[in-house]
Amino acid sequence: GFATGLERMLQVFLSQKITPPQKKGPLIYFIPLGTEAKASCFQTASFLRRHQIAAEVDLHAKKVQTGFQNAMKANAILAAIVGSDELSAKRIELKHLETRQTTQISFDDLLPYLQGVKP
Repeated sequence: GFATGLERMLQVFLSQKITPPQKKGPLIYFIPLGTEAKASCFQTASFLRRHQIAAEVDLHAKKVQTGFQNAMKANAILAAIVGSDELSAKRIELKHLETRQTTQISFDDLLPYLQGVKP
């Protein structure tokens, strides 16, 4: 059956010390704070996807910490917090989830910045 074939593949992987491929997450995970921010995040994520950059928008987080946890579960590389302050300043705060470094960047510079980030 099907399961026997998968078990055999797993045995071969283990015997040859090959690690199975990991699920690839999005490059950027947006955490919108508010309705206006959610609309902006959807628009920005759609724009990035048209430029072949994997982006997701958190629809359920009510707190920033929950958004970060969801971003880590999704295997995202960067998390972007977007609220009313960021929208009025036309800047976004990016947090690299592995190194914990934060960067402030303008919305206009987001695409070139992400194109330079290696997943």
